Amino acid sequence: MIPKITVIYIEENGYQEEYNGYLTDSQHAMYVEPKYGELYLTHVMPTNQSNVYKIDSGFLILGSVEEGQEETVINSLMEVLRSRSAYDFLTSVMLNVEEVIEFDDLIIPGLLKAN
Repeated sequence: MIPKITVIYIEENGYQEEYNGYLTDSQHAMYVEPKYGELYLTHVMPTNQSNVYKIDSGFLILGSVEEGQEETVINSLMEVLRSRSAYDFLTSVMLNVEEVIEFDDLIIPGLLKAN
């Protein structure tokens, strides 16, 4: 089971929103934006409150989730993602999307920097 947390998004003007989320590892979380039902993956950092994390960089919208299915979908998705290699994910999932996905200058420098 993935730990449940509170994810806080703070805009530059100080406006903030809180979401029920799930900590997928020590620096990343998934949550569903309830207004649109979109599942987000984002980078987070812990706050001084227990089980409360603040979004501190960009995000990916992974898809739509029906209300009440968040925990089931996130646990299933993490199980699948953790069992696949990056190459397998790119070739079996990303190449089968009918839209153009442009990573621009992000993917190659990011991958090379990681090694």
